Amino acid sequence: MPDLEHSCSRKKVIGNLPGASKRDGFFQAAGNHPSHWENGSSDRASLIVSFFFTTQTLNRAEAVRRINLLAGKDLRSMADEYKIPVWKNGRENKGWAGLVIERYLNLPQNSRQAPDFGDWELKVVPLRKDGSGNLRVKESMAITMIEPAEVLASKFEDSHLYDKLRSLVVVSRVYESKDELHSMLHAAAEFDLDDPKVHAQVRADYETIRTQIRNGGIDSVTGDLGQLVQARTKGPGHGSTSRAFYARSIFVAHILNLQKLATMPRVSPDFVSVLGWTI
Repeated sequence: MPDLEHSCSRKKVIGNLPGASKRDGFFQAAGNHPSHWENGSSDRASLIVSFFFTTQTLNRAEAVRRINLLAGKDLRSMADEYKIPVWKNGRENKGWAGLVIERYLNLPQNSRQAPDFGDWELKVVPLRKDGSGNLRVKESMAITMIEPAEVLASKFEDSHLYDKLRSLVVVSRVYESKDELHSMLHAAAEFDLDDPKVHAQVRADYETIRTQIRNGGIDSVTGDLGQLVQARTKGPGHGSTSRAFYARSIFVAHILNLQKLATMPRVSPDFVSVLGWTI
C-alpha cells in the first residue's frame, strides 16, 4: 500500500474472532500492551470494530471500472479537494496518490501487511514521458516492508510478499515534475501472479533474498539481488536501515502491459530476457 509503514503498532490477533488468521488478523491496538485487548474491556470491543472496517472489501473488477472513470483527471486537484497532503515536512508524501484513490473508492486506509481490500491489493505507480513522448515506468514499486523473522519463517507462498502480489490493481498516473503540481490518472490494470514463469522467477528472487538474510543478516541484503523483485532500504534519508520488497521497473511495465492497452508502457527487452521469452 502507498507510504508503507512498520506494523509495530498493530497487534496480530489469532484468537477466536471470526476470520482472524495468522497473516491478516491485524488490529489497531488502543495501547501498547496485549492486556488492552485480552481483558475483555471496551478496548477489545473497539478492536472488533476496527477489524470490521479494515477488512471491508470491494469487488476488484468494480474497483477497476470506477478508477478508469477518472482517466485523464488530475489527481493533484483531487488531493486538494480531499485535503490529502502531497508534501509533509518538506518531503513528498509518497503515498498521496494512493490515498486519493482510496478516498475516491470510499475504502479505509490501513498499513497491514495483508492485502488492502480483502483479496486484492492497490498500488499506484508513476509514469513519465521519454524524449519521444512514449510513456515509461518512472521507478520501482514498493510492495511490502520486510520483517526478517517473517521472511525466514515463511516459504514464498506463505509470505507477506506473495499475499501482496498475487492479486493486484495497479493504477498508473503521469508524473510531470518534481513539484507534483499536476498528475493525470492514466489507467487501472488488474494483475494476478498466475503466469508460471513470472511466478517462478518471483519465488526465486524471494528465496535468494531469504537465503542472504539467513546467511548474513538483514543488513547484508543489497538492491542488486533479484531479477524482478529486489529488497532495499526504505525510509527518509540515506541512513535508513528498514528494508522493503520492491518490484523492479521492468516488472511493473510487464504488469501494466497485461492489460493490452495500446498506450501502456512497453515491456522492456530486459524483462523478456530474464524470463527466457522470445519476441
